[in-house]
Amino acid sequence: MGDINKRKKLAQESCNFGISDLPDDMLEHIVSFLSLNEAVRTCVLSKNWSYIWKFVPTLRISDTIDKCNNLIDNFLRGRGNTAIIVCDIELTNLEKVEMHDMIDTWIFHIVNLCHVQELRVISCIEDDFLQFRDQALISKHLKRLELDKVCLKASTIDFSSCPALEEIDLMFCWIEANYIISKSLKRLIAVECEFDSGCTHSHFCPQPHLS
Repeated sequence: MGDINKRKKLAQESCNFGISDLPDDMLEHIVSFLSLNEAVRTCVLSKNWSYIWKFVPTLRISDTIDKCNNLIDNFLRGRGNTAIIVCDIELTNLEKVEMHDMIDTWIFHIVNLCHVQELRVISCIEDDFLQFRDQALISKHLKRLELDKVCLKASTIDFSSCPALEEIDLMFCWIEANYIISKSLKRLIAVECEFDSGCTHSHFCPQPHLS
């Protein structure tokens, strides 16, 4: 009889235990697999979830910029310089110049204040390239960089101030320079990238250590 009562008690306790009872770090890990828009929606699940999305170590965005610009601004403003491990941005509807400036400000904040380690930016701009400001990609923490349809100036691809950077993937980028500067790079992939000379190149180098 004692064993039966014990099993009933354990079964009842397990039924009362829900996902919201998990530690915050585990909840943050779960939410880190969601896009920013989806992560924010978890705040309505319960009181324990109301703040989790603000501290996840990832930032994943895939939407038109007019739908998520205020959300991203509030997200970055709310977390300040709390670290972001992985940032994955894929945006469409980037026709307006002021939208380019807005994204550039986000990138600067994510790289310089949140110390992102892996950054992926895909811009879906028709007949144009997204441009970063000078010094936007200077970071002691950045380890991996993936860019798609981005314009890279000579100052932007000087990665000598990125000692942790080991991997760069470039797709359909416009490169306003003849070389990439880095002493830490271990892998470079460039697919259908255009240079000032008008040439289009695809290149893979597993251990470049460029300089």
